[in-house]
Amino acid sequence: MTLSSGDVVDHRYVIEREIGRGGMGVVYLAHDQDGKPIAIKTLTFPPQIDVSARSPNYQRFIRELDVLSRVQHTNIVRFIAGGRQPTDRTGTLLWLAQEYIPGPTLYQQIAAAPGRIPVAKVVRWMCQLFDALGVLHASDFQHRDLKPGNIIFLTEDDVPKLIDFGVASSKQWRR
Repeated sequence: MTLSSGDVVDHRYVIEREIGRGGMGVVYLAHDQDGKPIAIKTLTFPPQIDVSARSPNYQRFIRELDVLSRVQHTNIVRFIAGGRQPTDRTGTLLWLAQEYIPGPTLYQQIAAAPGRIPVAKVVRWMCQLFDALGVLHASDFQHRDLKPGNIIFLTEDDVPKLIDFGVASSKQWRR
């Protein structure tokens, strides 16, 4: 199921358009009640499927909600809200509202300027990301999917942000 422009999530987030699609779900650009842009990540279960903690996709989505709701850092995408709601068309929608970051990703930057990103800039980015990873690890979380496509930049100030915590791990989840 895809959401359409004008659809409302949690009675407060109005969908504008789809901005990404992955193996687990769809990401939309939306606006909150004040008109501020946010990203809404969704995972939909059809009516015939029981949404339960046994589903691997459900577990990954809940893990991402857990990590983002508990870890805050300048270089980690900011969590806003998350939840679950029934839908008329599809059964159950899990959703995660987070800071909207227009990009580009590190992957896109490398592709646009292969071998031409100044070393000093790369070192600055890596120091910021290592600091974010340190905060994650100190909170007992591991990202486990660190790659250029999961690092996105705030275009106005060139700040890298870690995104996509769907395969994160933690010792506390294995107990």
